[in-house]
Amino acid sequence: MDNKRLVEEGEGMVDKWIWRDAMSTIFSVKVTYNYLKGVEQVGFGEFFEDFWKLKTLSSAQVTTWRMLTNTTVTKDNFLQRGIILLSNHCPFCGEQEETVNHLFFECRI
Repeated sequence: MDNKRLVEEGEGMVDKWIWRDAMSTIFSVKVTYNYLKGVEQVGFGEFFEDFWKLKTLSSAQVTTWRMLTNTTVTKDNFLQRGIILLSNHCPFCGEQEETVNHLFFECRI
């Protein structure tokens, strides 16, 4: 999903997310869900079909989905995308690299 680009605004460049769906230029969770239903989830098979049907808080589903697909906003994901950070250590314990596994399962705090 390559939906981001630099957009020129005024005299400088501003980094900004752009939603580029063929059907709509307005972002919505429903449109995103329908888009993702059409994208094959490698390694998860039918899991995501049933996963999105669960009667749970949508925020919990999205957080879990982001954890499973390694798209949670963490410092290691920023570094993988070429974003330079002052530190890649966990902001809570400061001892290890901030990753999904560390934040949700390993951090002692």
